[in-house]
Amino acid sequence: MRLFQTLKISVFVLFCTLLVLGTAILVYPLLQHAFEVQESEGNTGEPQLPEKVKEPEMVRVQLLCVLNEENTEFTTFYLEVLNNYAETVFYFEVPAYTKVTISQELYRKLQVYSPGLPQYLKLSKLAGSFSDDYRMQGTLQVLEEMLGISVMHWCSLEKAALQNWMEAVLEKEKDSSEFFKQYQDFVWEAASDQTTLELWMYYDAYRSFFATWEGTIPGTEGIGEFEVNGQLAKDKLESCIRRMGN
Repeated sequence: MRLFQTLKISVFVLFCTLLVLGTAILVYPLLQHAFEVQESEGNTGEPQLPEKVKEPEMVRVQLLCVLNEENTEFTTFYLEVLNNYAETVFYFEVPAYTKVTISQELYRKLQVYSPGLPQYLKLSKLAGSFSDDYRMQGTLQVLEEMLGISVMHWCSLEKAALQNWMEAVLEKEKDSSEFFKQYQDFVWEAASDQTTLELWMYYDAYRSFFATWEGTIPGTEGIGEFEVNGQLAKDKLESCIRRMGN
């Protein structure tokens, strides 16, 4: 009787062992697949480091402009040259009613983005000649050709915001706390090709550098129009770009 009970227990233990082993054999592939999926989702390659913040440009040329409410015309153009070597920021006005003749080569390139673009027009009309996405890029290309220099960046503001900024940056004696708020307003109001972080990299330069108003870009005033003197304008701008400190 005792032998029978021992045999019965042994058979039961063997059955349980086989059951556990069989279950493990069936479940293992499922667990392995789940682990592989989890590992794949959690490991998408080498760790991605944040992009390195660009260093401030030592010489930075940008366009400051104002559009009308319908975004169909430019009403104001200022050209800014920020020169870290000379610790100076130079400002020029480029009249919005400046007449432009686009070269044949550039004209063909721009027609891809604006088939109806006139080859002869005033700068103000460039705003309505391009789509919202290409307006500033197309305008910069026309300005670069007309002035003979590279214009790297742009900022577009409402008239009052740009006027407030120009008054702030051209102030000879800047109060640090007040100027911080003025620059903050400028960055907040401006639409730009630069990020907010990139704009803030130049705060100290605007606050501490001498800012000078250079007047209207070299050219000839006519009746209802302005014609830029390309060579004189290029020479004047390049003198600001290349100027070194004392």
